[in-house]
Amino acid sequence: MTIKSNNKQTRISPQIPLVKTILLGSMLILTACGGGGSNDATSEKDDPKVIVDQDKDGIADDKDLCQTTPAQLASDVDTNGCHADEKNDSDGDQLVDAVDQCPNTPTAYKDKVDATGCHTDTTPTVDADGDGVADAMDHCPVTPQANKDNVDAQGCHSAEVADKDRDGVADTIDKCTNTHKDAVNIDADGCDDGEYYITLSAINSGRLEFIADDGQFFSRDHSYYIGRNRDREGATYIEKENGVDVTKYRDVLNTNDDYMYRHHKYGPKFEYRLPVANGSYFAKLHLVETLWNSEVGSRVFDVAAETENNKVLTAIDVHQATAGRNIAYQAITNEISVDDGQLNLYFIASTGDAMLSGLEIVKKVHQDHDEDNDGVKNINDMCIFTPSDYIAHINDNGCAPDELDDDNDGVINAMDNCANTENIANFPTTNRLVDANGCSLDQLDNDNDGKADHIDQCDNTPAGEANVVNAKGCSASELSLLTQAFKEKDGLLVVEMESTNYPAGWHLKTGDFATGNQYLEWNGGNFFATPHTNPTTAGYIDVDIKITNPGTYRFIWRSVIGHGTNFTEHNDGWIRIEANNFFGYKQKDNSTVCPREQLASNACVETIPVHGGSGQGFIKLYRGGGPADYWTWISNVSDNNAHSLYATFDNPGEYKLTIAGRSKYYGIDRFVLFRDSAFAANNNAGPTRTFWNANLVSHPESSRE
Repeated sequence: MTIKSNNKQTRISPQIPLVKTILLGSMLILTACGGGGSNDATSEKDDPKVIVDQDKDGIADDKDLCQTTPAQLASDVDTNGCHADEKNDSDGDQLVDAVDQCPNTPTAYKDKVDATGCHTDTTPTVDADGDGVADAMDHCPVTPQANKDNVDAQGCHSAEVADKDRDGVADTIDKCTNTHKDAVNIDADGCDDGEYYITLSAINSGRLEFIADDGQFFSRDHSYYIGRNRDREGATYIEKENGVDVTKYRDVLNTNDDYMYRHHKYGPKFEYRLPVANGSYFAKLHLVETLWNSEVGSRVFDVAAETENNKVLTAIDVHQATAGRNIAYQAITNEISVDDGQLNLYFIASTGDAMLSGLEIVKKVHQDHDEDNDGVKNINDMCIFTPSDYIAHINDNGCAPDELDDDNDGVINAMDNCANTENIANFPTTNRLVDANGCSLDQLDNDNDGKADHIDQCDNTPAGEANVVNAKGCSASELSLLTQAFKEKDGLLVVEMESTNYPAGWHLKTGDFATGNQYLEWNGGNFFATPHTNPTTAGYIDVDIKITNPGTYRFIWRSVIGHGTNFTEHNDGWIRIEANNFFGYKQKDNSTVCPREQLASNACVETIPVHGGSGQGFIKLYRGGGPADYWTWISNVSDNNAHSLYATFDNPGEYKLTIAGRSKYYGIDRFVLFRDSAFAANNNAGPTRTFWNANLVSHPESSRE
């Protein structure tokens, strides 16, 4: 692989594809309180090293990115000690929304605001174009008189923002109104020289399949190495609806594809390894700066190809390029020549973390040329790279039948082994996941046992047992395995919920970035006060665990809310561990809570009563914060006074853990027990862990025996 460098970085307007996307390579598929949930922040604020906490939000100053959180917000901060309103500065005037009385100040005025976040021109008397919107709030301050009585809340008439050809030049001043949307070079008049980029493959980094506003299909994240996924900080805010807190999404400017920009892959260094045909390519990067406290120079990174020294983009600073936060930005790399069948991209940070929301692999072509020599010019060719042996069968749009995607699943007919996959135009709201062969999980039956993979709890049933499986797709020998104990090793025990012997009431769901591509969602009744006394009705999941390193373990699970946007509803479940001591603990005030009606084996001694539901030895475990549809490891007990959950095992041996349904639509992916380093006195010998190195989704599931 060689690099042809022209050191080009460019900003591109949204795009409309002229070809169907071909997925390159295999895709790596990688909360309801009801009767009294809580939105307390993570109990990681209970770190035993806490010494100074000047804003009294529970996060030690040495870990607190917002050390002056107002008292009225201090009870609802995230793990960085920040309330949602402290992380957002919608207008980029360096005054967070929590105290900004003018949160939509236009860019032209953002550096000239007073202590309240308002420019002096916010008075009604200063309105140069007379459209009724004060200049400091007017995004179009010179609206023509003929249009001044018909402007939007930002002071703009539709004619001032219309851009029919999506070339970034408003129609009112565009001298070439049919410029190709992917044109390489566009001048101030909106005209180009005929060269444009054509997308061959697109990836939604860190998330699921997605169809962009312009029709471009983005596959779910795949072919990446290292890197972590993060949902967009500052993308949400809380608004009351009928007295209830509801999570709302803030707009990402300069795009209609907010879904893609609300998350990203990030890290000091990560890479993508993409199988492609040999040839010359460019990479188009979709980026946005989201950190609430970002500034010019706070995040700077390079992009390299083949090796870390071959830079194809340097010193990317999205905040500087967009002059603010939460503004979509696209950059094109230098040309990359591939001769080994694999395009390697390295994202390397020099300051902060590198990040990426979306990735497109593109080629540069000319509208008047005919790339595939099929007699159809590129500008009119919907299939611009038709193979020579297909040309005799092309239609008027330059496409042969095998190049089309009849079921619109993002996989062309020639590569599609499941030609009738349900149309996925509603991604990402649907959960119909498609693999590289164009097949969704309900079309696949890996072990040929008559149970589709999306409902098959045992999807590798031996051939000789495939005709005698139960409703979950499990044979007798596999059912026997489901009752074996999971073994803790080196102070860590990890269990995927789909591996348990779960009863009716729990629904096996696929995708949504569950760690094993499957998770369980409670679809039975709501049992808010105490678990239902009937184990079948309550959906008891009994899990036997084997402890080899006695000590005090912390319990956490990875969960998601499967219905609605209110993060204090559908956000909890019941948990009981038959340990020598099963309790909730808060380091900050050294308080302990115990489950009500605790088991005889439980030596828990409370210092304060538990708040919220509890009974029969169970305690309610809830997730804290939002957004509702994102996975989180935050797992607390005791409403409005968050305590972490612990279990002490005095001796090696087998113990029982039981999970039961509490709130409908609460989803659980996996749970973890880890020997907590915070309890040094209880764990003098043997391995210990912290919350942050115990919740890694890369940890494999524990073995059974």
